[in-house]
Amino acid sequence: MSHKRKPSTAVVVLSAVAGALTLVLFAGLIGGLLFSDDDTELENLPAYTAVSQEGGDIVVEVDQVLTADQVEAIGVDLRSKQTRETSYHVSINCSTGGSATSDNRLANVRFGIGTLGSVRTGLDDGQFDVQMNQDRTCPASAPPAVNATGLPMPDKESWDAYIAALKEIDPAIVGTKDERTLISRGRSQCGSVKQWPDDQSKLVELTNRRFTAPDYPEGFGEAKAEKILAAVRTYICPTY
Repeated sequence: MSHKRKPSTAVVVLSAVAGALTLVLFAGLIGGLLFSDDDTELENLPAYTAVSQEGGDIVVEVDQVLTADQVEAIGVDLRSKQTRETSYHVSINCSTGGSATSDNRLANVRFGIGTLGSVRTGLDDGQFDVQMNQDRTCPASAPPAVNATGLPMPDKESWDAYIAALKEIDPAIVGTKDERTLISRGRSQCGSVKQWPDDQSKLVELTNRRFTAPDYPEGFGEAKAEKILAAVRTYICPTY
């Protein structure tokens, strides 16, 4: 997915500087704070879905407008799941408000891992360059059959059946999440189903990556991921 809008951004770079918070200014941009990922409070971590990853390019969807702290927390959480030493660019989009050709981009995060990552990004290992698109909105999902992204939106009956099916697989999948978050993850999975309809192993892997919970940060495992995928295909995109 691509988004050509140049962000009008505030940049926050986060790194450890002798344990202190240092204010820095960037030409033409609003200043940010420097602190390390060790200082980050992951209690700021919002619900998000990693829609895709190609090398160091990661696309994430959320269902709300985020603060800079929340964006940075997503960066820290994603960094903890990476092992390859390289540069990473995270695009954070609202799950609604986009179109078939343009994402509703809320923010971007850059970070590097290892020497190669530092060289490519100009950031120290452990620093995060957070860019916020100002004045963006993240509208609540409307219930048409298909929204602007071209992905199906379930009607109320299918919506309720889908949530019930997830609870039956494992109540922790639903937990205290906003149901819109689970619908968003299911619709994102439908996008993958449309792209790789015959690659069951890849679809199960992506399902396990998308459907997580605080006690299951790496997903619910292959067996439950297969059941989640079946629920997605049954109630959200049965024609895919």
